[in-house]
This record gives sequence, C-alpha cells and structure tokens, in this order.
Amino acid sequence: MNFPFSFFQKFIYTTKHLGRLTIRRSKLSGDHVTDEAIYSKELAERMIQVMHLFAHAVKNRLQPHEMCIAPNQLHILKMVSHGPMTISELARAHHVSAPTMSSIVDKLEKKELLNRERSKEDRRVVHAGITQKGEVLMSETFTLFIREVSTILEPMTPEDKKMVMKGFDILHKAISDALSTD
Repeated sequence: MNFPFSFFQKFIYTTKHLGRLTIRRSKLSGDHVTDEAIYSKELAERMIQVMHLFAHAVKNRLQPHEMCIAPNQLHILKMVSHGPMTISELARAHHVSAPTMSSIVDKLEKKELLNRERSKEDRRVVHAGITQKGEVLMSETFTLFIREVSTILEPMTPEDKKMVMKGFDILHKAISDALSTD
C-alpha cells in the first residue's frame, strides 16, 4: 500500500514550529519564557502524539482497501477538481517548490489521474486538470476515508465532537497565520 504520511509530516513540522515560534517571540521581545509559551510547546507535543496515533489508525483501516494514492496526491486531485491550476499555484497551496510539485504532477499524470495543458494565451504556462479516472478515484477514496475516520470517531459524544471541531477551527487559523508569516 502506498500511504506515505507527508501531510502528517508537514503538520508535525508546523506544530513543532508553532511551539518554537511562541517561545522565540517571547525571547525576542526581551520577556522571559512565559507559562503561555511553555503551554504552547506542550500543546504542540500533544498534537504530534495525536497525529501519530491518528495516522496509525487511519493507515490500519485503509490498508485492506489497497489505496493506490498518497494523501498529498489526493489533495491535489481535490484542488484541480474545481478547475485546472498551474503548477506554481499548486506548489504555493502545498507549501512546496515548483519542481517538487512538478514531480508529484508527473506521477499523477503517469497514473492517468490528471493531465497537463499549455495555456493558449501564454505557451509558457501549464495547467493541470483532473481526468475522469482521477475524479472517480478521488470520489471513491474520499468516501472511503470519511467512512473510516467517522468509524474511528463514532464513540465520541456529540459534545466532545463539537469541542474537537472548535479546536480544529482554532488550530486551522493558527497554522494558516504561521504559514502566512513564513
């Protein structure tokens, strides 16, 4: 099964970065390291633990289904399903270099999951678009992923699910803000 957790690795890097960022900002401002900074570091460490556990649980549940696409590739298919995008646009959205994204797009193109088209206005610009085979795989894989993750989360109470959703909203904003300042 091809299921590298590049998304989770990026997430782990970002959570470590958020913890260090808070401590570094405290030190740069001349303040001593506050309880808030230490709490941010502990939160980052807890997030790493949860992400590893989540990745392991999802991998175990998806393994019998022999997923043939990595999560980062699936996310690219999802993005181009809304309309063709340039390699540069995809690279920026994934926080990777254009050559790295080009390599990922090559793999998806070899699997006939997306195709490249040169712009009619500017021949230097290449757009990546999803194929019908890519749409089918993306739909089936997202459905499977959602079903399996829902099964993992099923034992949680509705109140706990609401709290986790609120936490994810806060986390999403914090990570987005951190990435926009890099």
